[in-house]
Amino acid sequence: MTIRSSIERLADCAPIETPAYEAASRTVATRARRLAIGIVKTRARDYIRAPWQMDFLGWHAGFFAQGSLMTPSQLIAFAREVLRLERANPSFEFIPVKQINAKAAIIAGRYRRAKERD
Repeated sequence: MTIRSSIERLADCAPIETPAYEAASRTVATRARRLAIGIVKTRARDYIRAPWQMDFLGWHAGFFAQGSLMTPSQLIAFAREVLRLERANPSFEFIPVKQINAKAAIIAGRYRRAKERD
């Protein structure tokens, strides 16, 4: 048995993508997307309930700003900058905590801005 024949035999055993496989893949992708949205929304609610938690948002980016003392527009701009920096220089973590926190801060800032307008 040569390496070439082993590879050919493995190629013959490759999984065939069936409609059931594709449906399962779509289901898993949909659930993952919904879970991510739920995590970001929960974190945004936490920021609204306890604004002092936003004070730690920019520490990893090399600067410090008190998110709880910012106006909503400043908070949104700051969180977008943190998100941009994280996307430009990604830290390879299993869970992108910094991006989740930045997105949640953007949502919390939008909520605060809407409440101020009312």
